[in-house]
Amino acid sequence: MNLKKFSVISFALLTLSGCQSNLQREHVEINDSNSPLHLMKPEYPVMYGETTLDSISSDIDRIYTYLDRVTPMALEERGSQTAVTDVNKIDTNTIFKKGDFRLIS
Repeated sequence: MNLKKFSVISFALLTLSGCQSNLQREHVEINDSNSPLHLMKPEYPVMYGETTLDSISSDIDRIYTYLDRVTPMALEERGSQTAVTDVNKIDTNTIFKKGDFRLIS
């Protein structure tokens, strides 16, 4: 066999095998075992949209406002639940007033 023909046939076979492996790579299913999770698109129907600094700031403000409203920063007597305003009257029966977010949980 002529060296020129052998080179052409070898090049053609290598090119075809390279194309086949490229085609196989294109059809690989992307899943959590072969791709980083942060690069995968979610498969659920909730559309979040693009996150912006304004939306983050708005969410943080909304959460802060809620927590500030439902978290009393006050002390009370354990049994009677009367407010303790004088720090000199704090004793073992004094507790934090309960709210949605516990200051010492």
